[in-house]
Amino acid sequence: MPDVRPGQGDRNTACPGQSLRQIGVVVCRAASTVSRELRRNLVAGRPYRVTSAHSLAYERASRPKPAKLHTNTVLRAEVEADLRKKYSPGQIAGRLRVEFRDEPGMRVSPETIYQSLHVQSRTRP
Repeated sequence: MPDVRPGQGDRNTACPGQSLRQIGVVVCRAASTVSRELRRNLVAGRPYRVTSAHSLAYERASRPKPAKLHTNTVLRAEVEADLRKKYSPGQIAGRLRVEFRDEPGMRVSPETIYQSLHVQSRTRP
């Protein structure tokens, strides 16, 4: 599925005085997407500015989300126990999916496990 969020290049092509539909045709987006972009990124009382719109969109997109294995200590203990048994991240994720079938909070992807291992390896001396 193509990304429907406008990028900085799309923002540069918006011209004052054009309708939402005209801008949408130029940037190959629906008029509703253009409208949402303007509504989200207009600074009150100021004209639409490409640089400020891009900064606002970037801030909203980057959300420092705490790592699942950091916040869920029970899940972390399960993963650590399986790693000590030399299970691969794929095996751990599959086992957790089966063993904790009715507990979505106890599921983790192999990528999340690899990521936590990578972060740990970078922080240890």
